[in-house]
Amino acid sequence: MNSSISKTHNGALTREERLKLSSLEHILLLLPIAGGLVFGVFPLLLGGAFGAVLGFSGDDAFIYRLAGAATLGYAVALIMGLRQGDWVPLRLMVIATLTLNVASIYACVAQLMAGNNHLVIYLILGTSIAITAFTASMLNRHAGVERPSADSRFGIPASLF
Repeated sequence: MNSSISKTHNGALTREERLKLSSLEHILLLLPIAGGLVFGVFPLLLGGAFGAVLGFSGDDAFIYRLAGAATLGYAVALIMGLRQGDWVPLRLMVIATLTLNVASIYACVAQLMAGNNHLVIYLILGTSIAITAFTASMLNRHAGVERPSADSRFGIPASLF
């Protein structure tokens, strides 16, 4: 039933509309960018001290820095794709962001079930649910958009390489 609704919705959009990001999508992508910057820069620079400030042990500074670098990478890639305004270069980053946030929801629920009820866990859980909802919606809206051909990378024609 849901797929028939999405097909009807997608059928109403022109090909050009499905290739471009809407104004709302531009705005909504600012949330994972902001989260990626905050939860990327601070753990990367502060290491275990970042965890300690939030009430966790902060014992393994390397893991905090590694997670910070990876999270910061999401924000940088989303910023670069957002500047273009096209769907095709952002498609894989939106899928990656959706996957990261589904995993984040699982981790938050596991922590809450284990009795860890820090405020930051609730904040991350709420944010992850919101990001999961609108990234899934974006993927649905842009369903049916042709994938880049084998001779192009990230929507850039092969002639530019």
